[in-house]
Amino acid sequence: ARVVSYVSKAQRAYQQIVVRESAYWSLIDGIGDAHAQVEPQGGQHTVQLVDGIRFEHVRFRHGDGRLVLDDASFSIAAQELTVIIGPSGAGKTTLLDLVVGLLQPESGGLRVDGVPMTDLALRRWRRQIGYVPQDSVLVDDSIAYNLALGEEDISEADLREALRAADALDFVDAMPDGLQTRVGEGGSRLSGGQRQRLAIARALVHKPRLLVLDEATSSLDADAQAAVIETVRRLKGSLTIVAVAHQQSMIDAADRLYRLAEARVTMVRGAEVEDHA
Repeated sequence: ARVVSYVSKAQRAYQQIVVRESAYWSLIDGIGDAHAQVEPQGGQHTVQLVDGIRFEHVRFRHGDGRLVLDDASFSIAAQELTVIIGPSGAGKTTLLDLVVGLLQPESGGLRVDGVPMTDLALRRWRRQIGYVPQDSVLVDDSIAYNLALGEEDISEADLREALRAADALDFVDAMPDGLQTRVGEGGSRLSGGQRQRLAIARALVHKPRLLVLDEATSSLDADAQAAVIETVRRLKGSLTIVAVAHQQSMIDAADRLYRLAEARVTMVRGAEVEDHA
């Protein structure tokens, strides 16, 4: 009976070892996958974005094999508004991710002020970018908190300057508690246009050199769209802006207009088209 008991204990111990070994190897695989996903840190170069961003023979495909860019060469000029149009699913947001440095081309490359993006200090580059998505997230806290997101080195003067640039200061000052006004969950106490102008102000609070707008007006009504696009018009010339958009008013405001379709980028309007006209 004692032998049977020992054998039973040994079997249970063996089963536990098998289970734990499986968990161990799963953990090792997970660590390996995490290491494989670590993005390159880039180089040490910093830029001021005074000339622009250049795509040079860029080829990029998603993990599922779908080709997004095929030998794409075009420029995003500094201090201009560049608008990207194209059918849904063409890869316009992917193009923006390449600009930000979140994705790396399969071949070809990007240059910023003539410096290869692979040589840029990526974290410093991203600190120079303000990003406004289609649906900006606001938390149920004050306007000031939603702009600074808890960063203590951002002063009230910085907040007011960003709000002024985003054409949002007047409506914020008109609120009973000003910067301390709570916006409600998801910004529910604000109109759609107000929410997006706060999102632009949040993107501007760090004084970026590049403002990226990813369908930033597509979910707004016509009046709110017009107000936000007028804000973008006023920002032209003070920083570089690249926008993905479908709205005709944003397209009309563009200095350069590109169409992305079937992995090809074609200039519709801009200096290079005019030069060859």
